Amino acid sequence: MSTARKGRDSEWVIRNFLESYGYNVLRARGSKGPADLMAINEWEVLVLAVRKERWPSPADRKRLMGLERNPVVRAMVARTRHGEPQFAIPFHGRSPVLTPFDEIAHPRRER
Repeated sequence: MSTARKGRDSEWVIRNFLESYGYNVLRARGSKGPADLMAINEWEVLVLAVRKERWPSPADRKRLMGLERNPVVRAMVARTRHGEPQFAIPFHGRSPVLTPFDEIAHPRRER
């Protein structure tokens, strides 16, 4: 399986998870920018860098955090581990800390 296919599969896992929480999700196909997915609900816009198993590099996290210029825009990093989505808030200069999704986003509560 190609690297692109693995990346796309991870994006779909994250996309499906976010949609289950009421977000409308847009995918940046062949993304060369800082964000792979953008998820929108009534309260916020999430911009996400998605990886298969590792967290994005410090340089990628810095570029992603540069998108947080509006108070409703939140940068997040996501990865899949054994097919399960994991989320974290990106930090400058250190690895992201794995955080439950409900603690870093404001999903619609009626699931």
